[in-house]
Amino acid sequence: NPEVPAPVNFDFNNPINRKVLILIDYYLPGYKYGGPTISINNIVDRLGDEIDFLIVTRDRDFGVEDRYADVLIDTWNIVGKSKVFYASPRVFSFFGLRRLLINTPHDVLYLNSFFSYKTTIFLMLMRRLSLYRNKSIILAPRGEFSPGALQLKAYKKNLYITVIKLFPLYRDLIWQASSCREKDDILRILSMTAQKIMVAPDLVRVPSVTKGLLKKLLILNLQ
Repeated sequence: NPEVPAPVNFDFNNPINRKVLILIDYYLPGYKYGGPTISINNIVDRLGDEIDFLIVTRDRDFGVEDRYADVLIDTWNIVGKSKVFYASPRVFSFFGLRRLLINTPHDVLYLNSFFSYKTTIFLMLMRRLSLYRNKSIILAPRGEFSPGALQLKAYKKNLYITVIKLFPLYRDLIWQASSCREKDDILRILSMTAQKIMVAPDLVRVPSVTKGLLKKLLILNLQ
């Protein structure tokens, strides 16, 4: 099992800021993953002074075989207002991610996909097997339940959704919808599973109202 070091210059005993661990398949300096990368970057930019963000991601961009040349791999990097762990394929695995979660104290786990088997399905299996016990988990499906998105690889997605309805892997989560329409999409597909949904639009650089909603999602709603 790979050894996972603690974040550089990070005070785990700081009682002021809530610590949010974000799992996302691809992050900066990559750009090919699109919307989720931008959304997380905006959240960190707007709330990074009030919340300690730890981001775990792959060591390469979407669809690229070569890893990033300008970051440290399998250790923590300071990126803007966050600490980012760029994981090699060896660490970005079931047991590697489990070890990383255990060795990185955090208050909230923030997931950014419903269908990602490494950043979400692995985590749901860990929780089901009692290998991960953090109760404060937020899942932002990032539009994956829209009719258009569900048509892509429809057979696999519909099969997985059918299986999920039979097993309580995704129960007791807090779901983030970026709009009322997305909330309706989630309820249409997972009405019995997604029992707690909060509408918090993706952050852009200006609106303070949106910032307040996301702050409530990440801090106030989980106390």
